[in-house]
Amino acid sequence: MKTFRTFISVMVSMLLFILFVKLCLDNQEQFPIALRVLAIYAAIINLYGLLIMYVDKKKSMKAAVRNNRRVSERQLFIVTALGGFLGTIMGMRLLRHKTKKKHFNLLFPLILIVEVAAVVVILSS
Repeated sequence: MKTFRTFISVMVSMLLFILFVKLCLDNQEQFPIALRVLAIYAAIINLYGLLIMYVDKKKSMKAAVRNNRRVSERQLFIVTALGGFLGTIMGMRLLRHKTKKKHFNLLFPLILIVEVAAVVVILSS
């Protein structure tokens, strides 16, 4: 059940991100600021993705401390699906965090591929 809720959350997040990108790209002639908003959003969400990977890594090293709640895997996947894939993937590689978990090594790049493909389809239409 927990995995299903995570899957649904990631799918909804991906859809929202793709719709946001489409909205920004469709309105760039009318509102030249739309591309700037998209660039600022991408920078912020990727920095946030890197930050939560860092926070989770630090908390994982202090696992023996009581009340040390870690960042949920669901939150990591949602941030990735909302466009923070570069930040979370960089966090995995630079911090060597979650690199032994196969579902992270598979799903983070898969989310990136799906979202880039969706943006390419949006641009070509």
